[in-house]
Amino acid sequence: MTTGNLLNTNDMTNYRNTGKRRNAHQRHGMAWRCCALFLLIAPGLQAASAPATAPEGTPAPLSAPAGATNASALTGNEAPSGALGGGEGLWLTGSAVPGGTQQLTRRPDGQYRFAGALNAGELKIMTTETFQKGTTQFLKPQLIDSYLINNGLNYSLTSDETQPGWVVSFAEDTYRILVDPTARRLTGELMLPWNEVLIAGSAFPGGSDQTEWKRDNMLPFVRSHDNPYVFTWEGELGIYQNVVEPGRFKLEGQMTWGPRELHPYAQGEDILTTTQVRSGGDDTKWSVTTPGTYRITVDLFNETIAGEIVRKAGETSDPAPPSAPEGATNADAHNSNEAPSGAVGGLLSLPPAYT
Repeated sequence: MTTGNLLNTNDMTNYRNTGKRRNAHQRHGMAWRCCALFLLIAPGLQAASAPATAPEGTPAPLSAPAGATNASALTGNEAPSGALGGGEGLWLTGSAVPGGTQQLTRRPDGQYRFAGALNAGELKIMTTETFQKGTTQFLKPQLIDSYLINNGLNYSLTSDETQPGWVVSFAEDTYRILVDPTARRLTGELMLPWNEVLIAGSAFPGGSDQTEWKRDNMLPFVRSHDNPYVFTWEGELGIYQNVVEPGRFKLEGQMTWGPRELHPYAQGEDILTTTQVRSGGDDTKWSVTTPGTYRITVDLFNETIAGEIVRKAGETSDPAPPSAPEGATNADAHNSNEAPSGAVGGLLSLPPAYT
C-alpha cells in the first residue's frame, strides 16, 4: 500500500534497475563517441608528427663544408660550443689593463690565472689576442656592474664587444684572477703575503712516525728580504723507513693542517722537476727521489716552486777543485790571489838605489 509520494518495494527496485540501465547506456555512448573522435583526428596527428617534406622540385639545403665547426653555423651573438668558445687562450683587455692586453696563464688543471698590476677602469676578457669580428668571444659577467674582486661570479660568452666587463675600482699591483672555463666562473682577489710557510711530511727527519705526520715538527721557510711573497727552505730530504708515506711532503701556511696549504697538481711530483703549486684542493704531495740537502723556493704570488739539490747524501763538502793539467808549471797552478815567484811577481824590480 502506498501513501502520497512514497514508493513501495517493487517500485524502488524498478527505479534502481531503470537508473542502472540508463547509466550503462550513457557510459557506452560516451565510449563510442570517444572512439569515433579518435578515429577522426588520428590521421591529422600522424601527419603532424611526421617530418615535413619539401615540395617536389625544392632544392635540398646546403651541407656544411668539410671541416666546418659548430661555430660556423652560429648567427648573431650566440657563443660557439666549448668552454672557451673554441679558443685556446684568454687575454685581458680594457682601460684597466696596463699595456692594453695581457695574456692569462693556463694551469695544469685547465684553469686560467693572472697575477699582476691593474689600473682603475674596466676589464674585459677575450678569447683572442686581438679583437676579430665574428671570431672573438668575450666573457660577459651575468650581473651588471660586476666587481673584479669577488668570491666567484658566473659568466657567459658573447661576440658583442659592446657588452660590459668587470669593474676594477682602484689601481693595485697584486691582483689575481682565476677563470674556470668548465664552470664558467671568475674569481678575483688582492693577494696579501702569508705570515709563514712551513714544510710538513715524512721526507725530513722527525716529520713523521708510523702512524701520522707530526704537526708540531713542521720546519719553517725563510722569507725573502726583497719580496714578501717569496720563501726559501734549505735542509735534508730523503726516504725514511717506518713513517707514513715515505719521501712525501706538502707546504702549510700555518703551524697546523689548513686552511692555507700548497700542493702539487699531481700526486707524487718530483720536487726537482715540479714548477707550479696549487693552493687548496686535493691533498696531493711532492716526492723525493734523491736523498740529500735541498733548497726549495716558493713564490706565493706567482704560484711557482723550484727545488734543487745543494749536496747529495754522502757528500761531506763541496767537490774539490780540478787538479792542474799534466805538464803545467807552478805558476799555472797559482790562484788569482797568490803572488808568483819573485820579489814583486817577477814583473817589476826595485831600482838599485833602494836595494
